[in-house]
Amino acid sequence: MSVIVFLFACVELAALIKIGQAIGSGSVLGIILLTAVLGLVIIRLSQRPAFSAMLMLFLKGNFSLKTVLMQQELILPLASVLLIIPGLLSDACGIMLLFWHLRIKQAHISKPNKEDIIDVDYHVEETSSQE
Repeated sequence: MSVIVFLFACVELAALIKIGQAIGSGSVLGIILLTAVLGLVIIRLSQRPAFSAMLMLFLKGNFSLKTVLMQQELILPLASVLLIIPGLLSDACGIMLLFWHLRIKQAHISKPNKEDIIDVDYHVEETSSQE
């Protein structure tokens, strides 16, 4: 696990340097600060039990991407943490998780509930008009 974190940090640093050379260091710094503020806003607006559950998984040593993705309430906390971590790859992963979370929520909202559907039988009778 520590090798993966080390490799991720190396790739993150190389990406920061290359993109900083291409678009300028000020732009990269602005993007990093903007996504960090977005992550903090998401943390502030979201539910605390989800963050507690994610922290407990991490402290128990059961924290894995598969575990987080299987429990939908943990996607948003992970996305916000990834947005806060300075770096462009972690920001991209956080934004993808954020969109995925919003897509899951949209699918739940647009799916009709069984309780919302009223099933009735009807019969149409045609009447002849006499003129």
